[in-house]
Amino acid sequence: MRNFLEISLWIVVAVLAGLDIVYAQQTTTLNANGPGNTYELINSVFGSGAASEVPDLFPSCNHGGDRHIREDWDTTLNQYVFLFDIHVDSVMDYDRCSAVDRQRNEIKTVSPAWIIGHPGETHLYRWKFKIDSLFQPSPNFCHLFQIKATGGSDDGAPLMTITPRKYSDSNQPEWLQLIFTPSTGGSGAGPVKQVELQPLKGIWLDVTSKVIYADDGKYEITIRKPDGTVAMHYVNYFLDMYRAGANFHRGKWGIYRSLNSPTYLRDETVAFAEFAITEGENNSVPSTPGSLTASVIAKHQIDLAWVDRSDQETDFQIQRSLDGISWSTIAVTDSNTTSYSDKGLADSTRYYYRVRAENWNAYSSYSDTVHATTLQTSTSVHENNGASLQEYLLYDAYPNPFNPSTRLRYRIPEAGNVRLEIFNAVGQRVAGVVDEFQQAGRHEIVWHATNTEGLPLNGGTYFGRLQAGGFERTVKLLLIK
Repeated sequence: MRNFLEISLWIVVAVLAGLDIVYAQQTTTLNANGPGNTYELINSVFGSGAASEVPDLFPSCNHGGDRHIREDWDTTLNQYVFLFDIHVDSVMDYDRCSAVDRQRNEIKTVSPAWIIGHPGETHLYRWKFKIDSLFQPSPNFCHLFQIKATGGSDDGAPLMTITPRKYSDSNQPEWLQLIFTPSTGGSGAGPVKQVELQPLKGIWLDVTSKVIYADDGKYEITIRKPDGTVAMHYVNYFLDMYRAGANFHRGKWGIYRSLNSPTYLRDETVAFAEFAITEGENNSVPSTPGSLTASVIAKHQIDLAWVDRSDQETDFQIQRSLDGISWSTIAVTDSNTTSYSDKGLADSTRYYYRVRAENWNAYSSYSDTVHATTLQTSTSVHENNGASLQEYLLYDAYPNPFNPSTRLRYRIPEAGNVRLEIFNAVGQRVAGVVDEFQQAGRHEIVWHATNTEGLPLNGGTYFGRLQAGGFERTVKLLLIK
Protein backbone atom coordinates (compact mmCIF):
# COMPACT_ATOMS: atom_id res chain seq x y z
CA MET A 1 0.00 0.00 0.00
CA ARG A 2 1.28 3.42 -0.91
CA ASN A 3 2.39 5.64 1.91
CA PHE A 4 -0.32 8.26 2.30
CA LEU A 5 1.89 10.93 3.90
CA GLU A 6 5.24 11.97 2.60
CA ILE A 7 6.79 15.19 3.84
CA SER A 8 10.23 15.63 2.40
CA LEU A 9 12.91 18.27 2.61
CA TRP A 10 16.00 18.28 0.55
CA ILE A 11 18.89 20.68 0.08
CA VAL A 12 20.75 20.55 -3.19
CA VAL A 13 23.97 22.32 -4.02
CA ALA A 14 24.87 22.65 -7.69
CA VAL A 15 27.72 24.33 -9.46
CA LEU A 16 26.74 26.28 -12.55
CA ALA A 17 29.14 28.62 -14.36
CA GLY A 18 31.37 28.59 -11.30
CA LEU A 19 28.61 29.73 -8.91
CA ASP A 20 27.12 27.72 -6.07
CA ILE A 21 23.33 27.59 -6.33
CA VAL A 22 21.44 26.40 -3.27
CA TYR A 23 17.75 25.69 -3.17
CA ALA A 24 15.35 24.06 -0.75
CA GLN A 25 12.06 22.34 -1.38
CA GLN A 26 9.42 20.87 0.87
CA THR A 27 6.70 18.58 -0.43
CA THR A 28 3.54 17.30 1.21
CA THR A 29 1.52 14.54 -0.47
CA LEU A 30 -1.93 13.16 0.24
CA ASN A 31 -2.98 9.78 -1.17
CA ALA A 32 -6.07 7.73 -0.43
CA ASN A 33 -5.26 4.51 1.44
CA GLY A 34 -8.60 2.72 1.69
CA PRO A 35 -12.11 3.16 3.13
CA GLY A 36 -12.45 4.28 6.71
CA ASN A 37 -11.06 7.35 8.39
CA THR A 38 -11.05 9.59 5.32
CA TYR A 39 -11.60 12.91 7.10
CA GLU A 40 -9.03 11.99 9.72
CA LEU A 41 -6.52 11.18 6.98
CA ILE A 42 -7.10 14.50 5.20
CA ASN A 43 -6.82 16.47 8.45
CA SER A 44 -3.60 14.68 9.41
CA VAL A 45 -1.92 15.77 6.16
CA PHE A 46 -3.46 19.15 5.28
CA GLY A 47 -4.04 20.27 8.88
CA SER A 48 -6.84 20.26 11.43
CA GLY A 49 -10.02 21.52 9.78
CA ALA A 50 -8.92 20.66 6.25
CA ALA A 51 -12.02 18.48 5.85
CA SER A 52 -14.41 20.80 7.70
CA GLU A 53 -16.45 22.00 4.69
CA VAL A 54 -18.31 18.78 4.00
CA PRO A 55 -22.14 18.55 4.06
CA ASP A 56 -22.52 15.68 6.53
CA LEU A 57 -20.92 17.78 9.30
CA PHE A 58 -24.08 19.93 9.16
CA PRO A 59 -26.87 17.30 9.23
CA SER A 60 -29.67 19.70 10.17
CA CYS A 61 -29.78 21.21 6.67
CA ASN A 62 -27.94 18.71 4.52
CA HIS A 63 -28.13 15.23 3.10
CA GLY A 64 -27.06 13.26 6.17
CA GLY A 65 -25.90 9.70 6.54
CA ASP A 66 -22.73 8.56 4.84
CA ARG A 67 -19.64 10.68 4.60
CA HIS A 68 -19.53 12.88 1.52
CA ILE A 69 -15.85 12.16 0.85
CA ARG A 70 -15.12 8.47 0.40
CA GLU A 71 -12.17 6.31 -0.59
CA ASP A 72 -12.58 3.56 -3.16
CA TRP A 73 -10.44 1.48 -5.49
CA ASP A 74 -9.97 2.82 -9.02
CA THR A 75 -9.21 0.19 -11.64
CA THR A 76 -7.74 2.70 -14.10
CA LEU A 77 -5.13 4.14 -11.74
CA ASN A 78 -4.87 0.83 -9.88
CA GLN A 79 -5.01 2.57 -6.51
CA TYR A 80 -7.40 4.04 -3.95
CA VAL A 81 -8.82 7.48 -4.78
CA PHE A 82 -10.99 10.11 -3.09
CA LEU A 83 -14.64 10.43 -4.18
CA PHE A 84 -16.44 13.72 -3.44
CA ASP A 85 -20.25 13.33 -3.44
CA ILE A 86 -22.84 16.11 -3.72
CA HIS A 87 -26.64 15.68 -3.74
CA VAL A 88 -29.41 17.67 -5.36
CA ASP A 89 -32.00 15.08 -6.39
CA SER A 90 -33.12 14.22 -2.86
CA VAL A 91 -32.28 16.37 0.16
CA MET A 92 -30.16 19.36 -0.84
CA ASP A 93 -26.58 19.60 0.42
CA TYR A 94 -26.64 23.28 1.37
CA ASP A 95 -23.43 25.15 2.12
CA ARG A 96 -22.78 24.69 5.86
CA CYS A 97 -26.36 25.75 6.74
CA SER A 98 -25.45 29.34 5.90
CA ALA A 99 -26.32 29.63 2.20
CA VAL A 100 -29.22 27.88 0.48
CA ASP A 101 -28.29 29.13 -3.01
CA ARG A 102 -25.17 26.96 -3.20
CA GLN A 103 -23.60 23.73 -1.99
CA ARG A 104 -20.06 22.87 -1.03
CA ASN A 105 -18.01 19.71 -0.49
CA GLU A 106 -14.37 20.80 -0.32
CA ILE A 107 -11.06 20.26 1.40
CA LYS A 108 -8.52 23.03 2.04
CA THR A 109 -4.93 23.44 3.15
CA VAL A 110 -4.41 24.59 6.74
CA SER A 111 -0.97 23.45 7.93
CA PRO A 112 2.01 22.89 8.00
CA ALA A 113 3.10 26.42 7.14
CA TRP A 114 4.75 25.54 3.84
CA ILE A 115 1.50 24.32 2.21
CA ILE A 116 -0.09 27.78 2.48
CA GLY A 117 1.15 30.67 0.37
CA HIS A 118 2.88 33.80 1.66
CA PRO A 119 4.37 36.78 -0.24
CA GLY A 120 7.33 35.85 -2.41
CA GLU A 121 6.85 32.10 -2.09
CA THR A 122 6.69 29.72 -5.02
CA HIS A 123 4.23 26.83 -4.82
CA LEU A 124 3.61 23.86 -7.07
CA TYR A 125 0.23 22.09 -6.82
CA ARG A 126 -0.25 18.71 -8.47
CA TRP A 127 -3.26 16.41 -8.47
CA LYS A 128 -5.46 14.21 -10.63
CA PHE A 129 -9.22 14.49 -11.04
CA LYS A 130 -12.03 12.88 -13.02
CA ILE A 131 -15.60 13.99 -13.61
CA ASP A 132 -18.27 11.51 -14.64
CA SER A 133 -18.97 10.90 -18.33
CA LEU A 134 -22.52 12.20 -17.71
CA PHE A 135 -21.48 15.18 -15.59
CA GLN A 136 -23.91 18.11 -15.93
CA PRO A 137 -22.50 21.64 -15.60
CA SER A 138 -24.72 24.72 -15.38
CA PRO A 139 -24.57 28.39 -16.45
CA ASN A 140 -23.55 29.27 -12.88
CA PHE A 141 -20.39 28.56 -10.93
CA CYS A 142 -19.24 25.02 -10.23
CA HIS A 143 -15.70 25.10 -8.84
CA LEU A 144 -13.41 22.06 -8.74
CA PHE A 145 -10.24 23.87 -7.64
CA GLN A 146 -9.51 27.33 -6.27
CA ILE A 147 -6.63 29.35 -4.88
CA LYS A 148 -8.20 31.62 -2.26
CA ALA A 149 -7.14 34.50 -0.05
CA THR A 150 -7.59 34.23 3.73
CA GLY A 151 -7.85 37.49 5.66
CA GLY A 152 -7.82 41.07 4.43
CA SER A 153 -10.40 42.86 2.30
CA ASP A 154 -10.48 39.93 -0.17
CA ASP A 155 -11.00 37.30 2.53
CA GLY A 156 -12.48 34.17 0.96
CA ALA A 157 -12.20 35.53 -2.57
CA PRO A 158 -10.61 33.32 -5.23
CA LEU A 159 -7.59 34.21 -7.34
CA MET A 160 -7.70 31.25 -9.73
CA THR A 161 -10.55 28.82 -10.33
CA ILE A 162 -11.17 25.72 -12.45
CA THR A 163 -14.85 25.35 -13.28
CA PRO A 164 -16.97 23.40 -15.80
CA ARG A 165 -19.59 25.58 -17.51
CA LYS A 166 -22.66 25.15 -19.71
CA TYR A 167 -24.02 28.41 -21.08
CA SER A 168 -27.74 28.82 -21.73
CA ASP A 169 -26.95 29.39 -25.42
CA SER A 170 -27.59 25.99 -27.00
CA ASN A 171 -25.04 26.73 -29.73
CA GLN A 172 -22.25 26.89 -27.15
CA PRO A 173 -20.46 23.67 -26.17
CA GLU A 174 -19.75 22.83 -22.55
CA TRP A 175 -16.47 24.32 -21.35
CA LEU A 176 -13.79 23.67 -18.78
CA GLN A 177 -12.71 27.16 -17.77
CA LEU A 178 -9.75 28.70 -15.96
CA ILE A 179 -10.98 31.90 -14.29
CA PHE A 180 -8.88 34.71 -12.84
CA THR A 181 -10.41 37.03 -10.24
CA PRO A 182 -8.50 40.28 -9.57
CA SER A 183 -8.33 42.02 -6.22
CA THR A 184 -11.20 44.27 -5.15
CA GLY A 185 -11.59 47.04 -7.69
CA GLY A 186 -9.22 45.39 -10.14
CA SER A 187 -9.89 44.60 -13.79
CA GLY A 188 -9.45 41.58 -16.02
CA ALA A 189 -11.86 39.18 -14.31
CA GLY A 190 -13.28 36.22 -16.18
CA PRO A 191 -12.10 33.15 -18.09
CA VAL A 192 -8.50 33.42 -19.22
CA LYS A 193 -8.58 30.00 -20.88
CA GLN A 194 -11.28 27.51 -21.79
CA VAL A 195 -11.38 24.17 -23.60
CA GLU A 196 -14.26 21.93 -24.58
CA LEU A 197 -15.44 19.82 -21.65
CA GLN A 198 -17.03 16.85 -23.42
CA PRO A 199 -13.76 15.14 -24.52
CA LEU A 200 -12.50 15.41 -20.93
CA LYS A 201 -15.42 13.67 -19.23
CA GLY A 202 -14.91 10.21 -17.81
CA ILE A 203 -11.09 10.25 -17.96
CA TRP A 204 -8.39 11.01 -15.41
CA LEU A 205 -6.77 14.41 -15.91
CA ASP A 206 -3.33 15.27 -14.50
CA VAL A 207 -2.94 18.86 -13.30
CA THR A 208 0.21 20.86 -12.57
CA SER A 209 -0.44 24.36 -11.22
CA LYS A 210 2.50 26.69 -10.49
CA VAL A 211 2.26 30.04 -8.72
CA ILE A 212 4.59 32.74 -7.42
CA TYR A 213 2.66 34.62 -4.74
CA ALA A 214 3.34 38.31 -5.42
CA ASP A 215 1.64 41.44 -6.75
CA ASP A 216 3.62 40.89 -9.94
CA GLY A 217 3.46 37.13 -9.63
CA LYS A 218 3.39 34.24 -12.05
CA TYR A 219 0.79 31.58 -12.75
CA GLU A 220 1.04 28.55 -15.00
CA ILE A 221 -1.19 25.51 -15.35
CA THR A 222 -1.03 22.41 -17.51
CA ILE A 223 -3.83 19.83 -17.67
CA ARG A 224 -2.94 16.60 -19.43
CA LYS A 225 -4.97 13.64 -20.66
CA PRO A 226 -3.93 10.06 -19.77
CA ASP A 227 -1.88 9.78 -22.99
CA GLY A 228 0.13 12.88 -22.06
CA THR A 229 -1.45 15.23 -24.59
CA VAL A 230 -2.19 18.73 -23.33
CA ALA A 231 -5.88 19.44 -22.69
CA MET A 232 -5.23 22.96 -21.37
CA HIS A 233 -2.16 25.13 -20.94
CA TYR A 234 -2.02 28.72 -19.67
CA VAL A 235 0.84 30.89 -18.43
CA ASN A 236 1.07 34.52 -17.32
CA TYR A 237 4.39 35.84 -16.06
CA PHE A 238 3.02 39.12 -14.73
CA LEU A 239 -0.18 38.58 -12.76
CA ASP A 240 -1.51 39.90 -9.45
CA MET A 241 -1.23 36.72 -7.39
CA TYR A 242 -1.37 38.14 -3.86
CA ARG A 243 -4.14 40.02 -2.09
CA ALA A 244 -3.29 42.99 0.14
CA GLY A 245 -3.80 42.32 3.83
CA ALA A 246 -4.23 38.57 3.40
CA ASN A 247 -2.83 36.31 6.08
CA PHE A 248 -2.05 33.65 3.47
CA HIS A 249 -3.41 31.98 0.33
CA ARG A 250 -4.36 28.34 -0.01
CA GLY A 251 -5.60 25.68 -2.39
CA LYS A 252 -9.06 24.11 -2.20
CA TRP A 253 -10.39 21.04 -4.02
CA GLY A 254 -13.81 19.43 -4.33
CA ILE A 255 -17.14 20.56 -5.78
CA TYR A 256 -18.61 23.95 -4.88
CA ARG A 257 -21.56 24.93 -7.07
CA SER A 258 -24.50 27.28 -7.40
CA LEU A 259 -28.09 26.09 -6.97
CA ASN A 260 -29.56 28.99 -8.96
CA SER A 261 -30.21 26.76 -11.99
CA PRO A 262 -31.27 23.44 -10.41
CA THR A 263 -32.77 22.02 -13.61
CA TYR A 264 -29.24 21.70 -15.00
CA LEU A 265 -27.97 19.74 -12.00
CA ARG A 266 -27.96 16.17 -10.77
CA ASP A 267 -26.24 14.21 -8.01
CA GLU A 268 -22.53 14.16 -8.83
CA THR A 269 -19.36 12.40 -7.76
CA VAL A 270 -15.99 13.94 -8.60
CA ALA A 271 -12.86 11.81 -8.11
CA PHE A 272 -9.48 13.14 -6.94
CA ALA A 273 -6.11 11.48 -6.42
CA GLU A 274 -2.41 12.10 -5.76
CA PHE A 275 -2.45 15.55 -4.16
CA ALA A 276 1.02 17.08 -3.83
CA ILE A 277 2.10 20.57 -2.73
CA THR A 278 5.70 21.70 -3.06
CA GLU A 279 7.01 24.96 -1.58
CA GLY A 280 10.41 26.33 -2.40
CA GLU A 281 12.46 27.68 -5.26
CA ASN A 282 14.49 25.56 -7.66
CA ASN A 283 17.02 27.67 -9.56
CA SER A 284 18.61 24.76 -11.37
CA VAL A 285 18.07 25.08 -15.13
CA PRO A 286 17.67 21.70 -16.87
CA SER A 287 19.87 20.89 -19.84
CA THR A 288 18.52 21.17 -23.38
CA PRO A 289 17.30 17.88 -24.90
CA GLY A 290 19.54 16.63 -27.70
CA SER A 291 19.40 14.67 -30.96
CA LEU A 292 15.72 15.36 -31.68
CA THR A 293 14.39 13.31 -34.61
CA ALA A 294 11.01 13.23 -36.39
CA SER A 295 9.92 10.10 -38.28
CA VAL A 296 6.80 9.59 -40.40
CA ILE A 297 5.21 6.38 -39.10
CA ALA A 298 1.80 6.48 -40.81
CA LYS A 299 -0.20 8.76 -43.08
CA HIS A 300 -1.34 10.85 -40.12
CA GLN A 301 1.38 10.18 -37.53
CA ILE A 302 4.87 11.50 -36.83
CA ASP A 303 6.98 10.03 -34.01
CA LEU A 304 9.52 12.15 -32.12
CA ALA A 305 12.56 10.95 -30.17
CA TRP A 306 15.23 12.84 -28.24
CA VAL A 307 18.04 12.38 -25.73
CA ASP A 308 17.44 13.40 -22.10
CA ARG A 309 20.55 15.30 -21.02
CA SER A 310 19.36 16.42 -17.59
CA ASP A 311 18.30 14.98 -14.27
CA GLN A 312 16.69 18.25 -13.15
CA GLU A 313 13.54 18.26 -15.29
CA THR A 314 9.99 17.54 -14.18
CA ASP A 315 8.62 17.39 -17.73
CA PHE A 316 9.29 18.04 -21.41
CA GLN A 317 7.31 20.57 -23.43
CA ILE A 318 6.75 19.67 -27.10
CA GLN A 319 5.88 22.34 -29.65
CA ARG A 320 4.71 22.09 -33.27
CA SER A 321 4.60 24.56 -36.15
CA LEU A 322 3.54 24.65 -39.79
CA ASP A 323 6.11 27.26 -40.78
CA GLY A 324 8.88 27.06 -38.18
CA ILE A 325 7.93 30.54 -36.92
CA SER A 326 4.57 30.36 -35.12
CA TRP A 327 4.59 27.64 -32.46
CA SER A 328 1.93 25.87 -30.39
CA THR A 329 2.43 23.56 -27.39
CA ILE A 330 0.91 20.17 -28.24
CA ALA A 331 2.05 18.03 -25.30
CA VAL A 332 3.84 18.00 -21.96
CA THR A 333 5.38 14.64 -21.10
CA ASP A 334 6.74 13.32 -17.82
CA SER A 335 10.38 13.52 -16.81
CA ASN A 336 12.70 10.85 -18.23
CA THR A 337 10.42 10.47 -21.27
CA THR A 338 12.32 10.47 -24.57
CA SER A 339 9.62 9.95 -27.22
CA TYR A 340 6.20 11.18 -28.33
CA SER A 341 3.72 10.22 -31.08
CA ASP A 342 1.89 13.08 -32.80
CA LYS A 343 -1.30 11.64 -34.32
CA GLY A 344 -4.29 12.89 -36.30
CA LEU A 345 -2.21 15.05 -38.62
CA ALA A 346 -3.16 16.33 -42.06
CA ASP A 347 -1.74 14.46 -45.05
CA SER A 348 0.91 15.88 -47.38
CA THR A 349 1.85 18.50 -44.77
CA ARG A 350 5.26 19.50 -43.41
CA TYR A 351 5.37 19.84 -39.61
CA TYR A 352 8.17 21.40 -37.55
CA TYR A 353 8.97 20.33 -33.97
CA ARG A 354 11.09 21.42 -31.02
CA VAL A 355 11.38 20.24 -27.40
CA ARG A 356 12.58 21.78 -24.14
CA ALA A 357 13.11 20.42 -20.62
CA GLU A 358 11.34 22.10 -17.71
CA ASN A 359 11.17 22.02 -13.97
CA TRP A 360 8.71 23.93 -11.87
CA ASN A 361 10.69 27.17 -11.85
CA ALA A 362 13.01 27.06 -14.87
CA TYR A 363 13.33 25.62 -18.33
CA SER A 364 16.04 24.88 -20.88
CA SER A 365 16.45 26.43 -24.29
CA TYR A 366 14.63 24.66 -27.10
CA SER A 367 16.25 21.83 -28.97
CA ASP A 368 17.24 22.13 -32.59
CA THR A 369 14.19 22.29 -34.87
CA VAL A 370 13.38 19.23 -36.98
CA HIS A 371 10.68 18.64 -39.57
CA ALA A 372 8.87 15.82 -41.35
CA THR A 373 6.19 15.66 -44.06
CA THR A 374 3.18 13.35 -43.75
CA LEU A 375 2.20 11.05 -46.60
CA GLN A 376 -0.48 11.62 -49.23
CA THR A 377 -3.75 9.83 -48.50
CA SER A 378 -5.08 7.77 -51.40
CA THR A 379 -8.60 6.41 -51.79
CA SER A 380 -10.24 3.88 -54.05
CA VAL A 381 -13.56 5.71 -54.09
CA HIS A 382 -14.46 7.11 -57.52
CA GLU A 383 -17.89 8.34 -58.45
CA ASN A 384 -19.65 7.79 -61.79
CA ASN A 385 -17.15 5.25 -63.09
CA GLY A 386 -18.43 2.01 -61.60
CA ALA A 387 -16.12 1.92 -58.58
CA SER A 388 -17.41 0.92 -55.15
CA LEU A 389 -18.91 3.71 -53.05
CA GLN A 390 -18.93 1.70 -49.82
CA GLU A 391 -16.16 3.83 -48.32
CA TYR A 392 -15.82 7.16 -46.57
CA LEU A 393 -14.62 10.16 -48.54
CA LEU A 394 -13.86 13.81 -47.81
CA TYR A 395 -13.56 15.78 -51.04
CA ASP A 396 -11.31 18.77 -51.55
CA ALA A 397 -13.06 22.03 -50.68
CA TYR A 398 -14.41 24.16 -53.52
CA PRO A 399 -13.59 26.91 -54.14
CA ASN A 400 -10.17 26.82 -52.53
CA PRO A 401 -8.61 29.38 -52.00
CA PHE A 402 -11.86 31.10 -51.08
CA ASN A 403 -13.55 34.24 -49.79
CA PRO A 404 -16.05 34.51 -48.14
CA SER A 405 -17.27 30.87 -48.17
CA THR A 406 -16.41 27.40 -49.45
CA ARG A 407 -18.22 24.09 -49.88
CA LEU A 408 -17.17 21.05 -47.87
CA ARG A 409 -18.42 17.78 -49.39
CA TYR A 410 -18.15 14.26 -48.05
CA ARG A 411 -19.68 10.79 -48.42
CA ILE A 412 -20.46 8.28 -45.68
CA PRO A 413 -21.43 4.68 -46.58
CA GLU A 414 -23.62 4.12 -43.52
CA ALA A 415 -25.63 6.15 -41.05
CA GLY A 416 -23.75 7.32 -37.98
CA ASN A 417 -22.32 10.19 -35.98
CA VAL A 418 -20.39 12.70 -38.08
CA ARG A 419 -18.07 15.44 -36.88
CA LEU A 420 -16.57 18.07 -39.20
CA GLU A 421 -14.32 20.63 -37.49
CA ILE A 422 -12.04 23.48 -38.52
CA PHE A 423 -8.56 24.03 -37.05
CA ASN A 424 -6.14 26.91 -37.49
CA ALA A 425 -2.50 26.68 -38.54
CA VAL A 426 -1.26 25.88 -35.02
CA GLY A 427 -3.81 23.12 -34.43
CA GLN A 428 -6.37 25.02 -32.36
CA ARG A 429 -10.03 24.20 -32.99
CA VAL A 430 -11.78 27.33 -34.26
CA ALA A 431 -15.15 26.07 -35.53
CA GLY A 432 -17.50 23.11 -35.44
CA VAL A 433 -19.31 22.72 -38.76
CA VAL A 434 -21.09 19.38 -38.23
CA ASP A 435 -21.61 17.34 -35.07
CA GLU A 436 -24.69 15.14 -35.49
CA PHE A 437 -26.12 11.81 -36.60
CA GLN A 438 -26.45 11.64 -40.39
CA GLN A 439 -27.84 9.18 -42.91
CA ALA A 440 -25.62 7.42 -45.43
CA GLY A 441 -24.90 9.25 -48.66
CA ARG A 442 -23.31 12.38 -50.02
CA HIS A 443 -23.45 15.57 -47.94
CA GLU A 444 -22.48 19.16 -48.63
CA ILE A 445 -21.96 22.02 -46.16
CA VAL A 446 -21.25 25.67 -46.91
CA TRP A 447 -18.75 27.10 -44.43
CA HIS A 448 -18.75 30.90 -44.15
CA ALA A 449 -15.31 31.16 -42.48
CA THR A 450 -16.68 31.97 -39.02
CA ASN A 451 -15.55 30.69 -35.63
CA THR A 452 -17.55 28.93 -32.90
CA GLU A 453 -19.05 32.29 -31.86
CA GLY A 454 -20.08 33.10 -35.42
CA LEU A 455 -17.40 35.79 -35.83
CA PRO A 456 -15.42 36.12 -39.08
CA LEU A 457 -11.97 34.53 -39.10
CA ASN A 458 -8.82 36.22 -40.33
CA GLY A 459 -7.32 35.18 -43.62
CA GLY A 460 -4.83 32.33 -43.53
CA THR A 461 -4.42 28.56 -43.64
CA TYR A 462 -7.02 26.33 -41.98
CA PHE A 463 -7.74 22.61 -41.92
CA GLY A 464 -11.09 20.83 -42.14
CA ARG A 465 -11.17 17.45 -40.38
CA LEU A 466 -13.91 14.84 -40.92
CA GLN A 467 -14.45 12.04 -38.39
CA ALA A 468 -17.08 9.34 -38.96
CA GLY A 469 -17.26 5.62 -38.28
CA GLY A 470 -13.57 5.36 -37.44
CA PHE A 471 -12.64 7.28 -40.60
CA GLU A 472 -10.62 10.47 -40.31
CA ARG A 473 -9.29 12.77 -43.01
CA THR A 474 -8.13 16.38 -43.14
CA VAL A 475 -8.14 18.85 -46.04
CA LYS A 476 -6.27 22.14 -46.26
CA LEU A 477 -8.26 25.38 -46.65
CA LEU A 478 -6.91 28.79 -47.68
CA LEU A 479 -9.00 31.82 -46.69
CA ILE A 480 -7.99 34.94 -48.62
CA LYS A 481 -8.82 38.40 -47.27
